Amino acid sequence: MSTPLVVNNTNDSGPGSLRWAIESANSDPGPNRITFDIPDDGVNRAEDVDSALSRGDISADVFIIRPLTPLPNLTDPTGGTWIDGKSQASNQGNANAYGPEIVIDGVSITDNGVDGIRAWIGADGNRIEGLTIHRFTGNAISIVRSDNNIVAGNYLGTDATGRLAADTSLYGGGLLISAGAEGNQIGNNGDRTNDWVERNVISGNRRHGIRIQQGSLTDVTRGNVIRGNYIGSTANGDSSSDLGAASHGVIFVSAQGYDGVVDNIVSENLILGSSPGTAVSVNIDSDANTIDDNFSSLEALDEYLNGDDPVLINNPWTGIPQLSSLPNGNSLTKTLYLDFDGHFERIWLNGGFNFVDAVTP
Repeated sequence: MSTPLVVNNTNDSGPGSLRWAIESANSDPGPNRITFDIPDDGVNRAEDVDSALSRGDISADVFIIRPLTPLPNLTDPTGGTWIDGKSQASNQGNANAYGPEIVIDGVSITDNGVDGIRAWIGADGNRIEGLTIHRFTGNAISIVRSDNNIVAGNYLGTDATGRLAADTSLYGGGLLISAGAEGNQIGNNGDRTNDWVERNVISGNRRHGIRIQQGSLTDVTRGNVIRGNYIGSTANGDSSSDLGAASHGVIFVSAQGYDGVVDNIVSENLILGSSPGTAVSVNIDSDANTIDDNFSSLEALDEYLNGDDPVLINNPWTGIPQLSSLPNGNSLTKTLYLDFDGHFERIWLNGGFNFVDAVTP
């Protein structure tokens, strides 16, 4: 790996900016690491984000990068680019006790469909971690026909404390995996080590939390793993904060008649839907995907981690079966949906079964 490309200011462009670092990584073949070492020196001013919280203070916590135009896509086909937001704390100290020290804020870009960071066609093996990304009109992160990327330890859609939504009145989704992207890891790697560090908080988004879609009719988006994330909750798992995506927590979308979203796994996540959306939506032509060991409250997650084996659906209603399999080879196993705000979370399985916002007894 080359010498790290160091971001040392919050400027939109020029040496030491994030834009410069991405452009440099794209033009330098092979793996590259982008690190952050931004001083609070009067030129680059850290900003407070937690003074309104009960345990917050008035000290500066984060550096906010506000691009004026879309950032470059990650395009190096010869080796992955690692955008290491955690390096800011290593270099300048842990100023934000609630989350990442680096924020990428899309508020200055009003064009439609602009993503925060995008892993682009053929540029595989990138790693994006330790960032807060919000207020982009497209998605905070998009992975488009790019394989084997890792997205870990980010806040996508919330503020830098992970407790509040950024202003989402005009903004888009959390994360998009599209156009035949394969083998991407969103969240932890399943080794039961430092899982909380690898967890993404994907909440407060105007549209979806995570969207996995086909792209063109010849694309097959497969083998992606969404594991151990908080989707629709705060960073501390609070399910009463109404940070669920306005559309769906996780949605699979395949073109009708084409098996375009296949063999993806959604496991061990805390997923909260939000009216009028749903927690998980599976399109009829998405095949052989697994939804396993997910939870709709932190209490349910605690029960599971303490050794209690959750049932498929905690379902008091009559006439609705306990399902062990779903149409087209999709499977829903050991997924516990508990009471949230007087209602059960909803799962929409297009062409299969619809559990609609049933009031708890």
